[in-house]
Amino acid sequence: MKMVKSAYRALNVLELLANRPAGLSFTEILHETGLAKSTVHELMQTLVNRKYAHYRPLTKTYVAGARVLTLGVQYLRHSPDMRQAAELARLMASCPGAKVRVGVLSGERVVIVQEERAEAGAEPYGPAVGAELPLTSALGKALLCLHSEEEIRLLWETGRGANVRSGQVQSEWEGWRSFVWQLREVRSLGFAFEADHTGRGQYSISVPVWTDSGEVAVAVCLELAKAETDYADLKRIVYTLYDWCQRMNPAAKPGRAECGGEAAVAANPIYVSLPNLDSQKALEYLHTFEQAFQAEKLPWLMTDGHDDEWKQRLCLELAMDKFSPRCIIISPVDAQESDRLFRAAAQAGIPAVCFQRPSRSRFADYYVGGDGYEQGVMQMEYVAARLKGRGHVLLLEGDPYNDNARNMSFGHQTVLAKYGERLRATSVPVLRWSKEESRQIVAELLASGEKLDAVVAGTDHMAEGVVEELVRRKLAGKIIVVGGDGDASAVRLIKARQQHATVFQHPAEAARTAARVASALASGQADGGMERKPLLRDVPGKEVYAAVIPYTFYDASNIAELEAYWARSESGLRTHKLGKGYVP
Repeated sequence: MKMVKSAYRALNVLELLANRPAGLSFTEILHETGLAKSTVHELMQTLVNRKYAHYRPLTKTYVAGARVLTLGVQYLRHSPDMRQAAELARLMASCPGAKVRVGVLSGERVVIVQEERAEAGAEPYGPAVGAELPLTSALGKALLCLHSEEEIRLLWETGRGANVRSGQVQSEWEGWRSFVWQLREVRSLGFAFEADHTGRGQYSISVPVWTDSGEVAVAVCLELAKAETDYADLKRIVYTLYDWCQRMNPAAKPGRAECGGEAAVAANPIYVSLPNLDSQKALEYLHTFEQAFQAEKLPWLMTDGHDDEWKQRLCLELAMDKFSPRCIIISPVDAQESDRLFRAAAQAGIPAVCFQRPSRSRFADYYVGGDGYEQGVMQMEYVAARLKGRGHVLLLEGDPYNDNARNMSFGHQTVLAKYGERLRATSVPVLRWSKEESRQIVAELLASGEKLDAVVAGTDHMAEGVVEELVRRKLAGKIIVVGGDGDASAVRLIKARQQHATVFQHPAEAARTAARVASALASGQADGGMERKPLLRDVPGKEVYAAVIPYTFYDASNIAELEAYWARSESGLRTHKLGKGYVP
């Protein structure tokens, strides 16, 4: 596309002034733009004469002028997109406790241009009109939902990686891949649905406003405080907005089968519900699902639970009601809530595969994943051998309500029972498998004078928190640390001799197996590669059809093998383009 250089330079200066409310000196504008002195002089004279810039003689600085505001006001007043957005914002603001914002895309950021609140005179909340939000906000995702992967990548790189989600993502690049998959979810639902993305305890639901030509220039975001919202209200709002999106989205209307270069609607997909996309394993699962379902020519769609049981449950119900999936793969956010998920699938007559996180629901008939008991035994046998059967071990067991954690703990206790009083253990459950909480537990125990010979953590994310505290106390390498998952942090810390071992389960094998089982169930076939077994070790449990994916133990002696695996995986993901078999 050919650009007019003079217009480009003028707009570049205006954007600079808009982002610097305190103003810029002539010298600063020269430095920021890299233009010749004479060119900048003529540009600034023109902008000041047309009142798009204002010169302050006392400070010798230039600021954005009144005409810039006039243009913005005219846009807000007369743009058909903005009128439609304002109408939707008023509708959203009628929800009790609602906080509504309208945003547009400006470069690699989102700019808030309007606010609506349910209560007159309510206290201001969050960023005000004119403030900027990152692309990864709910508004950003709604605005970007039709952009190509190349366009989004350019915006991401321009933002210098400031958009990486918090969580267990190991690098900016993995944050980028996670973000692209989240945009796929926006395309499938028609809106962005975030659970506590900002850490303020809220749901954010952002709706793109479509033009007649099928583009998105503005989006509207509804925010609801979790503490003040019940599930029935949240579901009613989400369903209302989904139906609104289907009516207003021209790509969803009959005769418009393409949307952003991908199929807009695919009936009876395989539905995949993951608890989060914040790990290397999650990205590997998605990559493998994509390849497996493409090979079978099966449509599929995925939603990210954002570690929120209500979002996972609501998206599952929405998928069943609106997409009629032929089979469901669920990795539960919360073990206690998982019964609702499998019960809903069973009542709808849809076969469901429990993936990686066991559920004791009597409605879960199929399981693909690891046996936490096996992981626990591997971890504790290594520690017992290193300590020669004597010492004090801290067991960071993971979420106490998670059945993987229960099985892992039973594996630990089975090995400990062989050593009696000689090998003593202190067991502490860690809510949400938190890295920060794991670090704090170790800090408090060591500060109290407790002597630790080893720490066994449920995940490598938790083990990383332990190592950080040991490094701070100059104890790294002196206390044995064993984790689980076999992710990149474990590779790095084991090579540095700060973590001693990890337990790894091949994520691609797990996803391939789940895809194979789901494909068979979707076609009404019984999968012959599964065995009947209970999922829980320490309490009686229902037997299910299970395909157990084995674990491999890694320490300094074979860590190069695990490092090579992740190098191959990253190479494949970097060259992988998201295909068209997914429901966008």
